[in-house]
Amino acid sequence: MSGYDHANNKVDIGDYDPMDFYAHLASAAYYGADNDAKQEYINKEGFTDWTVDNELSNMDRTVYYKPKKEGKGHHVIMSNRGTDLNNETGNRGRNMLTDAGIFFGVEPRMQRFKDANTEFLKMREKYGTESNYAVGGHSLGSSQSMYLNRRYGVEGHQHNPGASFSHMRTNVISRAMCWANPNWSSCKAADNNTIYHTVGDPVSTASIVGRDKKQFTNSDGKAIERDMGKVARYNPHGLEHFYKKYQKKSKK
Repeated sequence: MSGYDHANNKVDIGDYDPMDFYAHLASAAYYGADNDAKQEYINKEGFTDWTVDNELSNMDRTVYYKPKKEGKGHHVIMSNRGTDLNNETGNRGRNMLTDAGIFFGVEPRMQRFKDANTEFLKMREKYGTESNYAVGGHSLGSSQSMYLNRRYGVEGHQHNPGASFSHMRTNVISRAMCWANPNWSSCKAADNNTIYHTVGDPVSTASIVGRDKKQFTNSDGKAIERDMGKVARYNPHGLEHFYKKYQKKSKK
């Protein structure tokens, strides 16, 4: 698929709110290798037109697809799983090692990122040039998706992506270079990427100085804590801040 133009072949999600839709796909990815649980979750949330690809989905990432309404091909989304803090997948050590790679700005050398690249190419090979692609995820998963966005220009939707001061420096330099050369491939890739951010989240703050489009959540923290129960504490890094049901309604 050399030369495939991702920018002009965007995924159609219909009337779904992108921030909410991609957040739920990222949430489902936390079920690890349980693809049935992922499908049950997205069905419960109302995204019944999307199907988990059992062949391409695994513990680290999930591929969702739906046929195009017209013509051949599919709309295909890869959502990468973030750090499993509760160690429900038994991979805490591997997650933390990759997180350390992000902190020091050497994530392309980490196996998790290499695997994401390999499996992204497998996905494109399976669904072909007649399909449209997007990538997303949360935290560590978003970092992998941003890596794919920069490398291939694929449409990206990132929720609180993990980033460090080295990324902030890189993003500042990239913005300056994009001002000088807006046709640079990295600039075009960033234009095809959206970062959804919770104000006050220390994990992802360094990611928002880049050229990427940004959307800040307007969630109701009290409603989130009420629904999650007594065990919940305010967590600005959590995916629940991006769910449509928790967004404050603007006053008229």
